[in-house]
Amino acid sequence: MEIIRRVTTSQKAIAFTFDDGPNPIYTPQLLDIFEAVSGHATFFMTGKQIELYPETALDVHVRKHEIGNHSYSHPYMTQLVSILLFHDGFGDRSQTIEAVRILTKELTEEGYQLVTVNELLQMSES
Repeated sequence: MEIIRRVTTSQKAIAFTFDDGPNPIYTPQLLDIFEAVSGHATFFMTGKQIELYPETALDVHVRKHEIGNHSYSHPYMTQLVSILLFHDGFGDRSQTIEAVRILTKELTEEGYQLVTVNELLQMSES
């Protein structure tokens, strides 16, 4: 198994990832933020949250974002290296929403594409 710590690409691109959702309050806000800048992200969802909020999970899929498996109930897991990692589930995520709103605006203004993890890997020049 290879751990990818960096993806080298000639294109300005960055992958946002979100863990522990979906969340019916914060995930839709994130989807709207990415839609406003024509970007996409990867959402690592837990099975338990998908069972609780299937409509929110479906909305992530319908809006063409990537969904990854983050276990059923999120037991203590070894932390993996990600590009930009945020959480959209559990607790108050209003600060995440504001940070993502600012980052997506600034990064797209600088010419970055907001892509899923798979899209970023496909751009790899290694």
